This record gives sequence, structure tokens and C-alpha cells, in this order.
Amino acid sequence: MIFEKEEKERLECRSFKRTKVIYFIMGLIILGIAITFFINKNNPKTIESANLDTAVTELAYIPVEEIKVDEDEIEILKNETYQMQIKIEPSNATTKIIHIDDLEEGSIIQIKENAEIEAIEVGTMEFEMEAEEGKVKKKIKVTVKAKVEGIEIESEKIELIEGENKQLEAKILPEEVEEKTLNYESSAPEIAKIDSDGKIEAIQEGNAIITITTSAEPVQKREIEVMVKKEEVDNAQVQTNNNQVNEAIIGNYIHGVLLVNKNYSLPSNYDPGINPEALQAFNNMRASASKEGISLKIVSGYRSYQTQQAIYQRNVQLYGETVANTFSAKPRTI
Repeated sequence: MIFEKEEKERLECRSFKRTKVIYFIMGLIILGIAITFFINKNNPKTIESANLDTAVTELAYIPVEEIKVDEDEIEILKNETYQMQIKIEPSNATTKIIHIDDLEEGSIIQIKENAEIEAIEVGTMEFEMEAEEGKVKKKIKVTVKAKVEGIEIESEKIELIEGENKQLEAKILPEEVEEKTLNYESSAPEIAKIDSDGKIEAIQEGNAIITITTSAEPVQKREIEVMVKKEEVDNAQVQTNNNQVNEAIIGNYIHGVLLVNKNYSLPSNYDPGINPEALQAFNNMRASASKEGISLKIVSGYRSYQTQQAIYQRNVQLYGETVANTFSAKPRTI
């Protein structure tokens, strides 16, 4: 009985061990099925064998084919930044690591880890991006331009006499700015008008504001106040000059009439200037004409003794005295 009991216990122990082994093998089978399901779920791409009907899961490596950027040639103003937009093709490439050349010390730009370019100095340079250990490359050109900082002018206030012209002296700062075009505009062109080259023409008495702006970005602006005045006439001096002239030319009077021709000339000190009343009348007429878009100028008005002498001598040199006397007057003659 004792042996039978021991044999029975021995058989039961062997049965229990076999059961454990069976359960262990079944667990391995279930684990394998679970792993296969998980792989198929996360890697659905499969290929079909030419000789087998079984679908085999493919763990494929997808290489980068192209690096795309929003701009191949980038322009930035100095001290500003530009954010590059970079894309990898195909979008499901296995490795999306892009390497950018190390820039030399003192480079005109800096490139941050987020692909942002910072402009340091004015100039032009190129750098290269690459993927797949240099098999795929992309070259980028960057131009850093000077940023407009202001406009330099000679004065903020200008006084002019009616009929007077003045060329404005203005320039863009800094000098490295490539686009140097300046735009001019008058708040009252009927008083003081200005052309595209910055030349002011004083039309009539009054005030006007000349605005100067840059074409280059960022736009800068300066204003100049222009005050146009009437020409002041010194009546006392005019009277004195007239008295001196009358005394000098008394020899040319015949029966109270002043005679002036090629034989009877006026003295060199005869200098009455432009008649004030005639000048005022002309300025009034010019102002009215300007409102109609018509520009009037004095081309051949009063000439001083020195001016007429220079004109006559030039004609003599060009044509000879005989011919010159037929069309050009000697100083203080008609």
C-alpha cells in the first residue's frame, strides 16, 4: 500500500509537469500571434511573393529624393531675419535629417536650428543643404541689402524770391543702399513746385511744404518748409541810380529825347535793372499760367553791361566783327 501510494503521487507529479509544459507552449504560440498582429497593424505595407500566396510584411527604407524650399534666392535687409520653409520629398521618407554647411567665421548671415536666417552684413553668399549622406543636395543664394535709415538734407527751411529756382541737396543714408531714388512732392505747387530731380521753382508769395520720400523699403520721409517772398525794391537806390544815369547820358538827349543806337551808346554804368512794375506784372501772369499747367520763364530780359559784352565778343569770335554787327548789339546799344 505504501508503494502504491508513492507510485500514484509520482504519476500525478509527472502529469502536472506535462500540463505546465503544454500551457507554456500554448502561451508562446499566443504571444507569437499577438506580435504578428501588432507588426501588421503598424506596418501595413506588404509585398506578394512571385511563388507564394502568403503576404509578407515589408519593413522598407524610404530614401529622401528631393529637398524643397520656398525660395532658392533670398533677399534680406540687414539686421532682419527670414524663416526658410523646407520640405522633404517624399513626405514619408524614413530619415528626414537635413545637414547645412558650417558657415565660415565672419559670414554675412547666421542660420539657426529652426532654419531661420539672420542677416548680419551687406553682401551675397551661397550655402548648401544635404540629405542621405550628401546624395541629395540643395543650394541656396542669399543677398543681404542695406536698410534705409534716413534722408540727409541741407536745411529744413528755405527762403526764395518769386521767380527764383533752387536745386535741393538730399541723399539716402546709409550710402550702401542700392535703391537711391527719392520722390518729391509739393503741398502747394502754385506757390513752389518741384520736379522729379528735386529742383524747386518759386512761383508766387506764400508757404509750401516739400515732402521727400524714399522708394526703397522701409520708406523714410523728410519735410522742408519753403517760404516764397516778393522781391524787395529799394526805391531810394533806384532813384539814385536813375539820377546818376541821367547825368551820364545827358549828351545823348536830342530835343529832350534820349537817342540810343549803334553810334550813340549808353555809358557802362547805366544799370537800372529790371523794371519793378514790369517784373511784378510778369510774376502775376506766370502764377496764373501755372494754375493752367503752363510754365513761363524770362529768357532774354534785362542784360547787364558785362553780360552783353560777353555775348557780343563771342559772336565776333565766331562770325567776325562785320557779320556780328549785323545781328548782335554792342553793350549799351540797340
